[in-house]
Amino acid sequence: MENNSKLSLSLSNCSIIENKICSPGGWEINITLHCNLSCSLCSHFSPISQTKFLDITEILTDLQILSKYYKSSYIKLLGGEPLLHPKIDHIVSTIRESMLSDQIQICTNGLLLSKMSASFWEQVDHILISSYPGKHLSKESLNNANFRLKN
Repeated sequence: MENNSKLSLSLSNCSIIENKICSPGGWEINITLHCNLSCSLCSHFSPISQTKFLDITEILTDLQILSKYYKSSYIKLLGGEPLLHPKIDHIVSTIRESMLSDQIQICTNGLLLSKMSASFWEQVDHILISSYPGKHLSKESLNNANFRLKN
């Protein structure tokens, strides 16, 4: 019998717990396409991308479906610049409530971290800050982000 499926899934590193596929790896969600920087070597084409956010309804629907069958070690939100998404708090809390993952990570340039709400800091486990020439965060900003993430 010929297999015409265009989808293949390797479960070699996964386990099944409580009828869910549990992956030791994680998955990423690009919640924005654009960025607040214009880096000439951007691999995400953010400097030329129009302002666009992933639709919150799509995210919620996908999370509801996926949470029935899957669990990963982490979910990483990225973009463009994910902190530009006007519903970032809602996205993070929905991921946390879905129990899809043990950890929520944000990959950011960090320039908007000081504007994030208390709810954001309570829900996020790890922040990965990309550094770009001429756009470095001050030591004080990094210390503040580290403090808020731990508390």
